[in-house]
Amino acid sequence: MPAHGPRPLADPLVECYDFRADANGSDYEVRVGLPPSYHQSTARYPILLVLDADLMFGTTHETATIEALWARLPLGYATPRVAEVIVVGIALPDRLTNPFRRNFEYMPEGNPAEYAPETVAYLARVKEVTGAEPRYGGAATLQDILANELFPFLERTYRVDPARRILFGQSAGGTFGCYTLLTRPDLFADYVIVSPGMTDQGLFRLEAAWAARHADLRARVFLSAGEREILDPFGIAGNTVRLAEKLSARRYPGLELETWIVPEASHVQTGAPSLARALGFFAAADRH
Repeated sequence: MPAHGPRPLADPLVECYDFRADANGSDYEVRVGLPPSYHQSTARYPILLVLDADLMFGTTHETATIEALWARLPLGYATPRVAEVIVVGIALPDRLTNPFRRNFEYMPEGNPAEYAPETVAYLARVKEVTGAEPRYGGAATLQDILANELFPFLERTYRVDPARRILFGQSAGGTFGCYTLLTRPDLFADYVIVSPGMTDQGLFRLEAAWAARHADLRARVFLSAGEREILDPFGIAGNTVRLAEKLSARRYPGLELETWIVPEASHVQTGAPSLARALGFFAAADRH
């Protein structure tokens, strides 16, 4: 039988918006992935916000859908019930012409005097190959965009539960997760922080500053890195473990922390398995 086509494939559960932020005048693409039950329900759903959506939206939406489906009887008889979520992705439409925009958007300002020799050498190679180098410093502005512009838009447009927001960030997105956890943790209830890049000691100073001013840190945090990231020029595996140790040592009563070193995984191989495992961690915590 002959095939007919090709034709564009449109997912009826995915919607997309062009979004210009007032805070910085920058353009974003906001992708919204609805759960299968959305149009047959009146329920409100948690938001799962994924950064780098131009690369990670499909993986995130499909993983969240499958995990929630599998956790329902009769399939998930021994599995914690994973909640259906509305996946919201922030995509940067100029990634091809401005590949370092994500570093600026997601990361706080760094201190080059604190860069490790391996980091300095890596950034020098990047500049030699691309003719450009990353800039940092936009993370606080992105927090304001989420709190004052994106979240209100989503709450007006969709049946979302504002008390149940989950952040999923990998690499520079994971850095944004760390930064937000240690400065404005109430923006999200749950954090999936994967392979965070730390150019200097800034995030550890923020961790110490939070501990000096607060007796608690109320959040559920899944923190992960890949086994092969031990050799990363940003020290991702070591810094991830160090952050987990510091947070654990604080013994915050409201902090639930799970840490995972993904076996044999490189930097690009940590995201999908970490998200799936994190959703199970949050579901198990919901039962207690």
